[in-house]
Amino acid sequence: MNTEKIKIISEPSSDKPFIVIYKASGIPSAPLKADDEDNAFSYAAKLYPKILEVSSSPDRKPIEHGLIHRIDNVTSGLLLIAASQDFYNFLIEEQKAGHFYKTYSAKCEDFIQNPEELEGFPSLTKDLQALHTSIIKGKTISISSFFRNYGKGGSQVRPVTKDSNAAALKKLGKLIEYTTEIKKIQNNKSSITLECKINSGYRHQVRCHLAWLGFPIIGDNLYNAHYKTSVKTTDNTQIKDSIKFSATKLEFTYKGKAFDFSLQI
Repeated sequence: MNTEKIKIISEPSSDKPFIVIYKASGIPSAPLKADDEDNAFSYAAKLYPKILEVSSSPDRKPIEHGLIHRIDNVTSGLLLIAASQDFYNFLIEEQKAGHFYKTYSAKCEDFIQNPEELEGFPSLTKDLQALHTSIIKGKTISISSFFRNYGKGGSQVRPVTKDSNAAALKKLGKLIEYTTEIKKIQNNKSSITLECKINSGYRHQVRCHLAWLGFPIIGDNLYNAHYKTSVKTTDNTQIKDSIKFSATKLEFTYKGKAFDFSLQI
């Protein structure tokens, strides 16, 4: 096993029936097929075979077993894996209820024209510009939208609002609004570091919301217009070592005890 690809943050125990691991950028969170071993979950399963006894919920792939929190291949950071069926069932319901919080750190460009350059995004409104300015000034803001798949093979997503055109509304993935809370951590002449918190998730939610706000992540060839020549590709390997995006914090409560796992980057 390549121990450089994952790091155990918290081992399972009687009062903590779960595993928290750090996944490096460039590998999948979960197997794509039964014999796939080059992924974070499979590496963890070799250390803790008991996690293979956990069954995934009907809306997830059986080979993912107790993997609760997953992240994109190009994203580094924290994953959560259930080590018991009871914990898995409990936290899946907590996740649906919005009681499982995930925080990400993103090093971004300040590029308000980004969504117009990429196309497929809702029009740049005064409200969106105001949110952009609020972040620059250090205020914590929230941005919400529906989502639809976009691009070749649905490799990307785009935000959809109630004011979007009929074609966009027709392609909605789910009639659910997803919210990302964003605040500034640090900025300099060439970049701005943002902290993004969610308690529900759609594929690429944070990356897409940041792109829409005019803060595309450095190294993101899907949602940063400065990488426009590679935006339409489904091959993320070009940026697996350079995207400045990481899942840095997981928060949840189990049996009356609050758990908070943080990653310092």
